[in-house]
Amino acid sequence: MNFSEIIDNLGSVINNGDKDNIIQVFSAVDKAIKNNQIDVLMDDNLHNLLNGMCCKINDSGKMNLLYSKKFLETYNQNSSIHLSILIHEFSHLFDYLNSRKAYMDPSNIMFTLMELRALHNEAEFIKYFLADKFKLSEMEEFIMQSYENDDMETVSVLLQNTSPSMFFWFLEMEGYFMDKIVNKDAIFQKIKLMGYELLDRYKKAPNINELLIQKGKYSTFIKYLSHILYLICNNSEDEVKKCLTQPDIEKTSKEIESILQANNDRYNLYINMFFFKWEQDINTRYIVSE
Repeated sequence: MNFSEIIDNLGSVINNGDKDNIIQVFSAVDKAIKNNQIDVLMDDNLHNLLNGMCCKINDSGKMNLLYSKKFLETYNQNSSIHLSILIHEFSHLFDYLNSRKAYMDPSNIMFTLMELRALHNEAEFIKYFLADKFKLSEMEEFIMQSYENDDMETVSVLLQNTSPSMFFWFLEMEGYFMDKIVNKDAIFQKIKLMGYELLDRYKKAPNINELLIQKGKYSTFIKYLSHILYLICNNSEDEVKKCLTQPDIEKTSKEIESILQANNDRYNLYINMFFFKWEQDINTRYIVSE
């Protein structure tokens, strides 16, 4: 089997569904590949299945969809995980085709939105195109359950170290400020209250799974704190520094960063456990022995 057959099989599955956003993603990227806007290549530096595909711009500036040898060799008609991984990368390619500047700037807040959207598209694809036709892998079940039960919070924290609820909270605050619904002082007060709330939740977290969620919220809070402060301070670095050194903000942010640092190894071990478990599941239940 060659890779184009996997893409054709993905198309056959999608053509039998009715989620317009998924159909739009596939159609646009499939067309771009056929028109040679995107090259599809095997990459010997990719070795496993779950992390066996990525998008990368080559030295000449052309977008490549790269896949591992294992991805190709282990695909069969009964495997859904290959299609789930592929639609996730197609979502990235779709964003690249439509918002190239934002896609190429990881510091841009839109880049995070694209990452979350790719995972959300994957979840919808699993639920509405695969769940009633395939025996899903444990990873796909996990993604779908997070989609159904907690608005993608758990899986986004686990796979992307980003809390959607925290990220969209910052976007909401940005919108309130830009639309002049609230002023700078009100935004600043909301940030302080959110910091207090996060620290309180950490103290009350009952188990490792809840701690993982809090870790994602903390990481997202720290990442976008400066972003919102620059916005409300008119991009004045001096004003942002003043905000960051105010007692409430400085104490809260330092305590959150300390918690992240102190628990980093523990979180990574917990996350790696999931990936090991999922890869083992795929190897034993979905892949023909090599």
